[in-house]
Amino acid sequence: METKTIEKIELYVDNELIATMTEAPYVTEYTASSVGQKTLKAVVTTTDGSTYERLSRFQVNRGTSRKPYNDVVVELPGTIKAQEYDEGMTGIAYYNASRSTTTATKDGQWMEYTVDVKEDGMYTMEVELASTKTGGAFHLSEYGLDNLTFFTNITEVPTTSSTTDFQTLRCPMTEPLTAGRHVFCLNVDKGGFYIKSITFKLAPVISMPGTLEVEDFYLCSNGIDLIPGNGGTVLSNTAKNEWLEYTVNIAQTSNKYAYEATVSSAVDGSSFKMTLIDDNGNEKSLSTVTVPTAAWITIK
Repeated sequence: METKTIEKIELYVDNELIATMTEAPYVTEYTASSVGQKTLKAVVTTTDGSTYERLSRFQVNRGTSRKPYNDVVVELPGTIKAQEYDEGMTGIAYYNASRSTTTATKDGQWMEYTVDVKEDGMYTMEVELASTKTGGAFHLSEYGLDNLTFFTNITEVPTTSSTTDFQTLRCPMTEPLTAGRHVFCLNVDKGGFYIKSITFKLAPVISMPGTLEVEDFYLCSNGIDLIPGNGGTVLSNTAKNEWLEYTVNIAQTSNKYAYEATVSSAVDGSSFKMTLIDDNGNEKSLSTVTVPTAAWITIK
């Protein structure tokens, strides 16, 4: 049985042929000469001579062409200023957004950012935000040619007590980034909070023996509160069943290891456990650590 494949795709706008495409991914560019509603027709011809048509419509509006803010493409790893989303028309580069960090986000708001990723890998995303209440939520995505990629889960926004008390919320990314040009979309699922910046960092590989900084996690259960404290950055407001994963490189597997944990707690009964997951996904419980009620102390 002969397999049928695409020989060519002819694309028409208002019955005018604008492109004949013979190679995947069958992408072309079109610049409209006038505004208004346009008719789009694609005619697909296969290797056995069969033809198939698909019809659609689109609206051309007059406005500023889409481009990176101030023509500057942010390089990642690096930091995006939240108000410096791409320039262009509403509904194309942004929706219901403001370039002021003193304006609260709104339900359904979104902003797109053109970035240049310099290195393949898993990244973490740190969002500098403020909120006087809980309930806010956001996620990061990207629209491709034929798919939508979610780079984070929907992340809940904690309260920071005031609109000017900005804190850093670490968001794990669920998909690796590939080097090259990307257009990220920051989606506000539930508004009411304030965003100042978004920082992308390559997830570190931690050598053992060594020190594991709690903020250097690879994945976590949801948005994790990170705040300044104890001379660095600390994990705050932990909740039952939260978890964090770290990528580590163990130098000597035959050695026995001990640990020291720097902790504090204002309540009785706090604890956490550590688990080792190998390359095959096998889990081994290492220890359960009970946290005493105390200011910052080191336990062994």
